[in-house]
Amino acid sequence: MKQLVTLICLIAVFCCCSAAALAEDKIVIGISTPTADHTWTGGVVWWSEQAIKEFEEKYPNIKFIYKTSDSDKEQAADVETLLAEKIHALVILPHKPAPLTTVLNKVNKTGAFIVVLDRSIPKVPKDVYLAGDNYGFGFKCGEYMASALQGQGNILVMEGMPCEGNTLRVQGFKEALRDYPGIVIMDSQPAYWNPVIAYDLMRGYLHEFQRIDAIWCGDDDVLEGARRAYDESGRDDIKFFLGGGGSKRIIKHIIDGDPLLPATVTYPPKMAYEAIQVAVERLVDGKSFPKEITIASELVTKENAKDFYYPDSIY
Repeated sequence: MKQLVTLICLIAVFCCCSAAALAEDKIVIGISTPTADHTWTGGVVWWSEQAIKEFEEKYPNIKFIYKTSDSDKEQAADVETLLAEKIHALVILPHKPAPLTTVLNKVNKTGAFIVVLDRSIPKVPKDVYLAGDNYGFGFKCGEYMASALQGQGNILVMEGMPCEGNTLRVQGFKEALRDYPGIVIMDSQPAYWNPVIAYDLMRGYLHEFQRIDAIWCGDDDVLEGARRAYDESGRDDIKFFLGGGGSKRIIKHIIDGDPLLPATVTYPPKMAYEAIQVAVERLVDGKSFPKEITIASELVTKENAKDFYYPDSIY
């Protein structure tokens, strides 16, 4: 009888210890993105923080470790740090793919669930690649441009930086204009998603071209720089500017009925929230996901602009 009581006590102690250990167990999710080096990545940071706040409240056993970096080298070091924290999942928006290849292969060998956001890393195995539709982004912009100009006009294109995403956007835009020979692209130059560069580029365009019907900026930050140069010039020939991305400042102009800013196309930084959600649902519920998830771009006009307006967001 004494042995039985001892055995029961030992079992009870073991169960209590096991329960305590389980209660202390944490699912660790690492997140790595660039710093808010321009407003779109600022939006990525904001939406990442919203996701962390929401999911920490909903799932007390999840620990998030979020790191932002100013360069690809710093990001690689950040991922090494996350590895040391024994993460169960990594959500990453790369600065550049190549410098991260080695460290991300290390993450893959640990069995951690990897979600790559926006910028693909071809040589690294990942469980999910979640990104916007760059080709569709450009195509929708081209469709709107053709319709708004009724198939006739001289336009200029301010691209992003030379990269795969920009190439796809420009391809989509030109494909949408293929059946409109009356629309002439007089010049197309990179503005590097930078409003200061766009401002200088626009000033040069205003000096070079006496008639401009419309500008496709390819990015809402670029649009702001181009619009400022145009406003300062005193000219009144441009019918409208078309951007892309869906920044809250441009959408507010659309809501207010600014005739020069009638529309934009989304490339939502909220995809950062959705990428984190994928990692959470995989680890908590065991939910399966396709290898690639594409977030469609949507045309924003005065009729639906309020549906895309997030005044508290940085972007």
